[in-house]
Order: sequence, then C-alpha cells, then structure tokens
Amino acid sequence: MTKQKHYEPFEHTADVGLRVWGSDLEELFRNSVEAMFSLVVDVNTTEPKETLEIKVEGRDLQTLFFNWLDELLYLHLTKYFLFCEVEKIEMSPNHLQASVRGETIDLERHQLLTELKAVTYHQFEVQQTKEGWQAIVIFDV
Repeated sequence: MTKQKHYEPFEHTADVGLRVWGSDLEELFRNSVEAMFSLVVDVNTTEPKETLEIKVEGRDLQTLFFNWLDELLYLHLTKYFLFCEVEKIEMSPNHLQASVRGETIDLERHQLLTELKAVTYHQFEVQQTKEGWQAIVIFDV
C-alpha cells in the first residue's frame, strides 16, 4: 500500500514553496517535518537515530507554526541534522513541545537536494479547511 503524501512542493520564482495538510493541528505540525525535509533530502534515507527536544512559542497559531519551522531549520543548519519523524508532540494555542527524531547528515548516505536558507512570511498561511488544516509556506533557497 502506498503511503499518501500530506504535502506538495510548488515552484516560486527563486524560492520553493510547500502546501501541507493535516486532519487536525497536531497532524499538520507532524506532516510539516516530512514535507520540509523532503525538500532537503530523500526522506527515505533518513533514520530516526537521535531525538531532539524542541520548544517554541508564538502569539498565535500562525506565529507558532512559523517558529516551529524556523526552529527545525535552525537545528538543521547549526547541527547538520535531518529530521524524519515526530515522536511526541504537545501543543496549546501559544506553545509547542515536541520530541523529533532524525540523524546528523551523512554525506555517504544522504544526497542533499536543496539548501533551505530561511522560512519566509511571503504568502505564509495556516488555515482550517473543510478537510482539516492547511499551511502554505515559502522557503528562501
């Protein structure tokens, strides 16, 4: 059985964008990890060898989601870490705490696809839909 994707990339001038879906907010945040890192590397080559604890806050849901992605990117760029799954997530409207699994980049196994430089607010949105939740985010590459 083929795993259904809960995201799709789209081209945006010199940047790259993502649409991410989830049946609820927790699933949206979980799916955003695979979505974001699918731009960086073939996520099937990343193994959940280590767990990092992540805590972020935001004044509202939009800011919380933005800060979540921004923190994942920061850890990727500073610790050369590739995330592949969310082990545990606890969230409220202004706070998120998660245990996220992955591993340090191994250039013998990981072929890097795109270098993400920043999460941007350009066309950024998190909204509830008939089917659940959707986020649109554009990354500076």
